[in-house]
Amino acid sequence: MKKLLATEVPLTTTVRDFKEMAGGVDPAQVVKMDSWFGLTIETASGDGMTFTLIDFDSPSSARAHYEKMRSEAPPELAASLGDTSTG
Repeated sequence: MKKLLATEVPLTTTVRDFKEMAGGVDPAQVVKMDSWFGLTIETASGDGMTFTLIDFDSPSSARAHYEKMRSEAPPELAASLGDTSTG
């Protein structure tokens, strides 16, 4: 994040509807939600970050997702994401 904030190049932003993008995924693999959006901020070289916002369909869905994220090991992330991802 420090690298992105210290950059002196133009940044682009993109808002994505992740729920729509996940439309073809088995519903059993996706948490129950009303909406799921992401805001990506990145440089032309592909360095960046994404913030996500999930509107769960119920408090119990939100709790279940929270517990799942809290109890599972974090995924291993590639050094770079997107088209140049290696992992």
